[in-house]
Amino acid sequence: MPSTTAALGPTPVRQDFSFDQRAAIALFRGAGGLLIPSAAGPQAIGIDTLNTRLAETFPDYFLTSQGFDSFEGNIFAFEEVGSQQAQSFLSQFPTPASLAIVGYSGGGLSAIRLANAQSPRPVNLLVQLDSYVPLTDASSEDNVLPANVLRGINYYQIRNRANPAEPGFDPLDLQGGQVVEGSENINAEELFSDRTITHRNIAEYAPLQERILQNIEESVLSGLTFDPLEQIRLTGGATPVNNFLRLAPSTGNVPTRAFLAETFAVDPNFSFQSRFEFRLPPVPNALSGLAFQIEPAVAGSTPSLALTFDPIAPNTVSLIVEGAAPTPLVQATAPLELASGRPLTAWVDYNGFTDQLSFFLSNTPARPSAPLLSYAVDLLALVGPQAQFGFTTRVNGTERSADLLSWQLSTTETSAGTPTTTFFNFDLTQRVAAAWFGVELPAIPSTVGGLDFTALFDEALYQRQNPDVLAALNTGLFSSGYDHFIQFGWLEGRNPSSIYDETFYLATQADVAQAVANGTLRSGFEHFVSQGHIEGRDPSSLFSQSTYLTLNPDVADAVTSGGYLSAFEHWIEVGASEGRRPELLLFQESYYLAQNPDVAVAVASGSFGDGFDHYLTFGSIEGRNPSPLFNEAQYLNLNPDVATAVSGGSFISGFAHYFAQGRFEGRSA
Repeated sequence: MPSTTAALGPTPVRQDFSFDQRAAIALFRGAGGLLIPSAAGPQAIGIDTLNTRLAETFPDYFLTSQGFDSFEGNIFAFEEVGSQQAQSFLSQFPTPASLAIVGYSGGGLSAIRLANAQSPRPVNLLVQLDSYVPLTDASSEDNVLPANVLRGINYYQIRNRANPAEPGFDPLDLQGGQVVEGSENINAEELFSDRTITHRNIAEYAPLQERILQNIEESVLSGLTFDPLEQIRLTGGATPVNNFLRLAPSTGNVPTRAFLAETFAVDPNFSFQSRFEFRLPPVPNALSGLAFQIEPAVAGSTPSLALTFDPIAPNTVSLIVEGAAPTPLVQATAPLELASGRPLTAWVDYNGFTDQLSFFLSNTPARPSAPLLSYAVDLLALVGPQAQFGFTTRVNGTERSADLLSWQLSTTETSAGTPTTTFFNFDLTQRVAAAWFGVELPAIPSTVGGLDFTALFDEALYQRQNPDVLAALNTGLFSSGYDHFIQFGWLEGRNPSSIYDETFYLATQADVAQAVANGTLRSGFEHFVSQGHIEGRDPSSLFSQSTYLTLNPDVADAVTSGGYLSAFEHWIEVGASEGRRPELLLFQESYYLAQNPDVAVAVASGSFGDGFDHYLTFGSIEGRNPSPLFNEAQYLNLNPDVATAVSGGSFISGFAHYFAQGRFEGRSA
């Protein structure tokens, strides 16, 4: 079964806003270098020159463009790779508002294939320059304009110096004049009344490049606007410039602002994720800067929260509480030049359950693995129950300049429900996901301090408590909540399950709290797994290591003899499944086999790998109970809506509902 992302909990209520009217342009070089590598110069230079001229010709548009080689291999075995590389490039961004594709010679094949890959989404313009279909890796469809292309143009020439009998013999001056079915087929020699145009120089021919730039302006750029639905309120020096927003210092008494007209209800669990692209003009030419701001929806209310970009500070990113007296909370030096005049991408994530705000910055579309800034802030306490989001150019008391190129904002409202004391580890969750939800959660081994993270991690609970992670799962950034946890969450102070509580651990372990505060440790959980559990420290109010050893002298002997590093290690690996107190694990193997002797016999005979194997296949449907913590018949009687959902096929059993949702909703089991 292929691996896929799984969201096992309920879908949160989301509001999504996107302002991204970029024009994307993919350009393909020809394949001449595969024939005679030293002779590939002009055709490569022509496409790359055209790419450079795009930015020079259209400085007042937001363009994303890149040139690609079309082929790998050799003259006897061409392999078209350009379309795949360009598709990977385009997939880094939200769907562009307008798309153009340009291909020279064999690059025309890449252009056709990339256009086909976009279907049914339209391609605004496809331009081919003396398109040449190679002898291998091609089909009849590769010389036909795809139906989703709104306008196709094929500029060709008809000279042929590849004939040794002709004067000026050139083995790479291939026969031109190929017609692309469905395109405007234009003879460039006739168009410009110039018989010097050949296959070798057509891509770098300056008048033709000018013509292509005109085609792009007419068919790709015309009509683009940053906010076509007028969802943003602009004041002061905020003005749309084609498909981006220019924020300039205000010339009057009204400050420069660009804020969403929509306001947002902020409750204790309110979370958001934002991504925006911007560019700051070089400081010598303009006083540049930008602030991403969250403020009370009531006009004139203070304080507000601002994330500021200040090239003059120098090159500083700061999180500031704006009010009568601005209060810096945390700041960092940006790892790249802020005022370079080139696009930068920022990500701001806020988790309402942990009150953690994280900020990431890059000069590429790829989000860095670690945040540049991270800070705990109670957004509800700061801005109140109604908030608005937007941008200003007021940084450190002065008006600045910036271009806002794109902006996405997603807000999430997910009720945490009733805190659960139950537990379902990742090993069991993998099997449930595959058997009942048709989802394969990749196994990623991770062990620290002798503790296997899969044995203490609860996937459904983690998704429920971390809406930002759930949002990332829905976009494919992580294969599971567990994937996020082992990469980031365990060092961010996020709880893996009900059996570990970061707040409890820091409150009861003052030395650890101090180490986290001064940066020696990144989280309390980092300390607990690396040494705290070995020292006998308790992970939460649900588990006492000393009590566990007292109740289980066999475990105490095993810990003393070195068989286990701690009582906690024994419980997550063995004791929980055996039903040893605290009884928190929702499926207990020992209980299930004891209550179902027919299953015990079947397991002993090898008909099933274990009791859980039987439960997944038959037991749950048959109404058998997985542990003393859950009674199938009682759950369905107490929750008629669930009973209806089970009979209608929405869930395989009452337990399937309880595992994913019911235990977080305070339902009795």
